Amino acid sequence: MTNGLIALVATKTNITDIIGTDPMRIFPVMLPQKLNDFPAIAFRELPIDPTNTFDGGSTYDYHHLDIHFYARDYDDVKTLFDVFRSEIEDTVGTYDSVDIDHIWFQSSGLEDYIEDLDLWTKHMALKIAVRR
Repeated sequence: MTNGLIALVATKTNITDIIGTDPMRIFPVMLPQKLNDFPAIAFRELPIDPTNTFDGGSTYDYHHLDIHFYARDYDDVKTLFDVFRSEIEDTVGTYDSVDIDHIWFQSSGLEDYIEDLDLWTKHMALKIAVRR
């Protein structure tokens, strides 16, 4: 799912206009320690829910992702959050061999300022249906 999400984001120029392309500032699990260029995104995958059937194994897996947005300015983190949601939600397609059937925005809520790093952060939870 990690490579699929990164490949999907790479196709969304409204997002890459904000997080760059060389390098694209989206990272699995956490931001690199010496990252100085912002805005940026870090994400982590939570447990996968299979959709087992009476006829056999799961034909879909539901991947749950925590997405964290970071920026030096509150307006920038809010803009990245809003653009990411509008570009990613309801996406269908195959990205780096990951067959995405649907993406749902599930929740948000956490907003914070990390004073030691001078960063604003905002959180989003996604649910992604992946065909197996």
